[in-house]
Amino acid sequence: KVYTVMSKTMIDAAEAAAASGPLTKPEIKMVQASWTKIRSFAGDSGAPVIKDVFYEHLCRDPEIAKMFEGVDMGKQAGKLWNMLGIAVRGLNDLDKILPVLRDSGTRHMSYGVSAEHFAPVGESLMYTLDKGLGKEFNTQLRAAWRKVYGILSKAMIDAIEEGGGGEALSKSEIKAVQASWAKVR
Repeated sequence: KVYTVMSKTMIDAAEAAAASGPLTKPEIKMVQASWTKIRSFAGDSGAPVIKDVFYEHLCRDPEIAKMFEGVDMGKQAGKLWNMLGIAVRGLNDLDKILPVLRDSGTRHMSYGVSAEHFAPVGESLMYTLDKGLGKEFNTQLRAAWRKVYGILSKAMIDAIEEGGGGEALSKSEIKAVQASWAKVR
């Protein structure tokens, strides 16, 4: 029941974020600047932040923790870190990253992820950003990150709810998008 309520809340937030229009340039700039700061102390892999803060917070839920049994969490942290980096760098051109996120949603469906899991993921992201940025993670920055998460998670949730429908990107297409965003750094 709690997941259903949280899921509905996050889906409503995602739809509200998407309905409130595109991200503004100041919101994008704020989110990207905060990402740069996090990268300055978390490094290229992000393992200290993602593994030790994000996943520790997320896996407090036994149902979610089960999904990660037997998973190399260092590797998993790197994958999430890379996806977050691609998403944040791609905020200026969402049309290029949304197919990557939809494809990720389709893949996550095969791991047992459903729309209801996005609420705790979003909360763990906000928790991690708060821990990493401290006082700098003010109301305005938190709202911008929530908007970003709402837009990004909506793409993944839509793919899951459509049963993975739509055309998934090939591995070479995903690598091409990742390579193009790596140049933007």
